[in-house]
Amino acid sequence: MCDRIAILKDGKVISLENIEVMRSNAYKKIILRIPETTEIHTLDMDGVSSFEQNGTQASFLFKGDVNLLLDRLRQHQLLDILIEEPPLEEIFMHYYK
Repeated sequence: MCDRIAILKDGKVISLENIEVMRSNAYKKIILRIPETTEIHTLDMDGVSSFEQNGTQASFLFKGDVNLLLDRLRQHQLLDILIEEPPLEEIFMHYYK
């Protein structure tokens, strides 16, 4: 296994990172379970990307101060929240969007 990765886009290196650094300093995957009547179309703040809402579930990637994110989420009615490390494939795909 390797311990560093290079991400190429259009033939150019756009990121060269240690895998563990990328995982720990990078994005967190956030999954929210919300009531049927709640719509979180977007969380308009720095660090939120790949936002999707499908019925009673919203998910997105977040990079930044989790305390700021939690302050913003307090504005919404939530039934559950899951914060996890995204798979490397999802982190890689974020660079290509």
